[in-house]
Amino acid sequence: AAPAASPPGGGLYDPPPGDRTNYFSLYCEDGLTLVFPTTCATDAAGFISVDWTAGAMRYQADRKFHQLDGSLASLELTEISAADAETYLPDFNTGQ
Repeated sequence: AAPAASPPGGGLYDPPPGDRTNYFSLYCEDGLTLVFPTTCATDAAGFISVDWTAGAMRYQADRKFHQLDGSLASLELTEISAADAETYLPDFNTGQ
């Protein structure tokens, strides 16, 4: 028998700030979430994010850019235990 599929991704743990009107989210098997722009002007800022759970840990990687020219504004990795991710919601902008 084929192994049972894990539940789909539940969204990003720590969504980047900003307007996500032209973004698309894929909620894939095995707890994987992908978020990326559907359209992007070459001079527009944006991000591509992936969120996944591996064993007892949950991870999110964000590649942010100021313009679509191959440059990198930042590359961020969030790492938290999967159990804590349900209890401790991100609130990184308040200093708490």
